[in-house]
Amino acid sequence: WYAYLIYILIITVTIIYSHKQIKTRQEEKNAIRIATLEKEKLEDLDKEKSNFFTTVSHELKTPLSLIIAPLKSISTNNMDDDSKRGLDIALNNSHKMKVLIDELMTFNKLTENKFPLYLQNGNIMSFINKLVNAHALAAHENQLKLFVDCIDDDDEVWFSPNYVERILNNLLSNAFKFTRPGGKVTIHAFIQKHSEDDFNYLHIEVSDTGIGIQESELSKIFDRYHQTKRGYNTDSSGWGIGLSTVQMLATKHKGFVSVKSVVGEGSTFTVQLNISKNAFKSEDFIDDNKTIISIDDYKFTAQPIISGKNNEMADKEIDAEKDSLLIVDDNHDLRNYLSMLFDKEYNVYT
Repeated sequence: WYAYLIYILIITVTIIYSHKQIKTRQEEKNAIRIATLEKEKLEDLDKEKSNFFTTVSHELKTPLSLIIAPLKSISTNNMDDDSKRGLDIALNNSHKMKVLIDELMTFNKLTENKFPLYLQNGNIMSFINKLVNAHALAAHENQLKLFVDCIDDDDEVWFSPNYVERILNNLLSNAFKFTRPGGKVTIHAFIQKHSEDDFNYLHIEVSDTGIGIQESELSKIFDRYHQTKRGYNTDSSGWGIGLSTVQMLATKHKGFVSVKSVVGEGSTFTVQLNISKNAFKSEDFIDDNKTIISIDDYKFTAQPIISGKNNEMADKEIDAEKDSLLIVDDNHDLRNYLSMLFDKEYNVYT
């Protein structure tokens, strides 16, 4: 009888164990299925949002162009200083909006893998020098010293002018925003062969003496929509997509980007882009058989943003007959504009 009892116990335990295993596996399958559905829903929602923003951004460009063009055509010959200052504020902020829209459209196209990579043959160092020189005015307006050091051996390599321009524009814009007046921004560029894959790479280092990034945030700095706390406190107008865009552009150019930073001392962003012809597909190249603009005639699409953050209106002499007005805002253009409106009636402080 005890033998039969043992058999019954073994069969019962086996049935119970098997039932639990089957139930557990079914629950795991259901959990995976639910997670997959939720992921697909999130991806669809993300795609819908991207499409919406891309469409809206595209629709905004036409009326914005129709705002900028008439403003540029206005003659300043018979304008007083306040009117000229107001026109400058309008033009500057219209241009900022245009750059932000272009940045958003680029980001969305990269996310959807719809931003084309077209490589041209040319002198990359000469191109970088011209691009950095286009930012000289922005550096001057922000009271920063801008240095460029390109090791130019007159080598012609394959690269995407559009990608290099957008990468440098983003990195220089960040450097200008987060470096205090009197600081320094340096661009160092050279070509080096990597022994691990035998390809030539363009190295671009953008260094600044700005506020720096905390070590705990370095791993998240290239995440989309991520803004460091110190960076947000310094400039809250960004969207947190600039560095994510840089990383996606570098990846598509068969390269990568890294950063080193010390809080209070500054940051150095290093971009490495593959410039070897045999690293890319044949459809990525623009050759002489296609209608192109040469590297020398390339027109920079995204002109640098001039923040003018140190260009505040000077406080005038105090008039004892006037009341005093203090204007506090984190946008320098808005401070200047309000100051200009009220300085005839009040002693204005910003």
